[in-house]
Formats: sequence, structure tokens, C-alpha cells
Amino acid sequence: MSNWSAFTVLPVFSLTSSGLLEHYEDEVETVLVPKVQVRILTPSPMIHASANADDSANTFGLNETYIDRIDNLVLIATNHRIVFLRDCKGFSKEARGIGLRRIRGSLKALPVGFTASMYKSPKIEITTEMFGTVVIVFQDYQARDDVLQKLDLSLKRKAWERSIVRTKKNVTPPSGVGVAAIIARNRQRNEEARKLSRSAFGEYEGLLSQAKEVQAVIHKYSATLDKQNNKQSNVNEDEARLTDMLRGMGITNAVTKKAAGSMYHQQLSRQLADFLQRGTLAQNGGIMTLVDVFCLYNRALGTNLVSADDMFTAANMIGSHNLGMSMREFQSGVLVIQADEHDDELMAKKLSALAEEKGGITAIHAGLCFKINTILATEMLHAAEAMEYLCRDKTLESTIFHPNRFATMS
Repeated sequence: MSNWSAFTVLPVFSLTSSGLLEHYEDEVETVLVPKVQVRILTPSPMIHASANADDSANTFGLNETYIDRIDNLVLIATNHRIVFLRDCKGFSKEARGIGLRRIRGSLKALPVGFTASMYKSPKIEITTEMFGTVVIVFQDYQARDDVLQKLDLSLKRKAWERSIVRTKKNVTPPSGVGVAAIIARNRQRNEEARKLSRSAFGEYEGLLSQAKEVQAVIHKYSATLDKQNNKQSNVNEDEARLTDMLRGMGITNAVTKKAAGSMYHQQLSRQLADFLQRGTLAQNGGIMTLVDVFCLYNRALGTNLVSADDMFTAANMIGSHNLGMSMREFQSGVLVIQADEHDDELMAKKLSALAEEKGGITAIHAGLCFKINTILATEMLHAAEAMEYLCRDKTLESTIFHPNRFATMS
């Protein structure tokens, strides 16, 4: 017997490695609500996918079981679509939903009237072109009203139509050869850049959507500088600093408290993991202090900065999401985020080999060699000492660590 449900009949949407929604061009999340129920009473029988067998079900036909409602979903409303997230086996998530362009007519808030509202759950009824009537059930009226307001605004603005027009414009650049064609293409690029700069400082959602184009320009310019630097033996210090700064930018759909609500810290921890998995953590040896992560993440945001308390709470949740990293506290109280594959013993062996080669190392030397800050280097040296790979020579000048000959002799 094959099972399908009000969730599995919907089209699948892509997620990032940490379980966040992958956004379309110009897409902005407007509101996030946990613990909603979705009901589809008249699905298309041509769309089929598996569902959990332990859900309550209505039987359609002899070989098909259809579940007309699914509980405990997370709703994400954007200016392009309505997305439902569901936890699957383990820590993985599945995302399905409805594009706003598929909605026909206006949204209907239920129940109607004060008497009916006393006995029934708040709902939004949506008429779609493919799935018939879709009903979203909420736990409270405030959540329903917030979602209804955001969706009504998105349906009026029709951001997906602007995206289609922009795509069509980009497909047909000025053609031709010679100096005239080059001048025409440059003139068009300059005009597009002027339009971008004028429109990017409009309303908030417009600014966020335009940020994706700004990000693309940043990545292109950064790649161009990298190519030039590879060809040149002497790299300009200012250009290197600028490239470094550009690489740190690029979070265009930052999680906000207003949109995420009670799930803010959970969503923030997933976005933080995505940010670190882009190479930031790997470039720093798989381990970074929480202070460094806090500074780099906020620099990438640019606006809507995250507070230290929110960063601590989100970092503390990363390990529970099984995202390949977790927060750790050293005996001295230093907090770090480290990759799951980070091995203290392997690092201790590297420090011991470095101490053997240099005839003794300090925290500053270790930090320079492994490209980590001095605080983290000090913690690594102390951990290596605790595992008997190193021993210290404390003098008035500094503390120098040497290979542990006593452990070798014994």
C-alpha cells in the first residue's frame, strides 16, 4: 500500500546543508511560524509521494492511502512562496510548498465571527490552481494575522514578475562586434548599475532583494582580483585588504527576530553553520573562538547585527542540530566553535613537531604558524601539555613549550 499526504503532494524545495531554505533570486523571508497544520482536501491524484504510515489516514481506492492533514510543520512565508518544513529521520528536514504565483483569488481568514472563533482554530484558506483548496491551521490568531498580512502584501507586489522581467533583460545583451558594440555594452552595464544604486535604498524588502545583485558584483570583483594577484608576484597590500573585506560580505537573507519569532535562535544557529561551512572554519584550522566568529559574522551581515547573547545562544544550539560543528569551552573559560573532525591529539602532535623544529615555541609562534589567534594558540598548547606531548619552561621573559622528553624516556 502506498501512502501520500497533504504534505507530500506539494513540490519539493531545496535546503542548505544546515537545513535553511535556499532562496530564489530577489527572495526575502517575511515571517516564520512553528507548529502549523496543513490540510488539502482535494489533491491532484497524479502527484504521488510517500508519507509516514503512522499518520491518521483516509483511504482513496484500494491501493492508495491519503492523509488529508499533517501537523507540526514550520511555515515560512516569503515574497515568492509559502514553504512548509518537516523533520524527517534523524536531524534532516524536508521542505515543500506552494508558489505564490499559483494562488488564485484572495486569501480567506477563518473562522468568521466572534462566536465561531471561540470554538474553532484560526485558519487561512487558499485557493490554488493545482491543489484545490489548501487550509493552513494556526495555534493562535496573532500568528495567523501576521502571516495573512505578509502574504497579502507579497501577492500585491508580485516580486516573481519582476524577477522574470530581469531575467529576460539579462538574456539579450547588446550584440555586435567592434568598438561600437563594446561601448554599447559598457553603457548598458553602467545604466544597470545606476538603476541598482537608485533603487537599492528604497523600502526594506527591496533593499534585501537588491542585495543579491550587489553580492554577485562583489563575488565577481573578488574573483577578478584573485586572478590578477595570481599573475602578479607583488600583490598590492590595499588590494589584498579589499579582497579580504569583500570575501567577508554576502549574507543577504539574514535571520531576523521579527520574521523568525520564537524560532529565531534555532534559525540563527543554522545560518551561522552555513556561514562557517563556506570555508571560514576550514581556513582557520577547523576551530575558531566565539569572539572571532561573532566579529566575522556581524561584518558579513553589515546591518541587523546579532547581539553577543543571541550569538552565544545560537552557537550553543549548533551541536544539537548535527551540523558538523559544535561549541566547546576550554578549562580557562575560552569558548570556541570547532568542527567535529577537529582532533586535539593531532594538533598536539603538530605542535610537538613544531617545537622540535624550532627548539621551543611560544603561543605567539604557534599562532603565526597555524594562523590562529594567540588566545586559541595558548589553549592548544595547554591541551598538548595535558596530553604529555609538550612541557613548559616558564621564565620572566615568556613561557616556552618544548617537546616532552620525559614522556619519551618513560
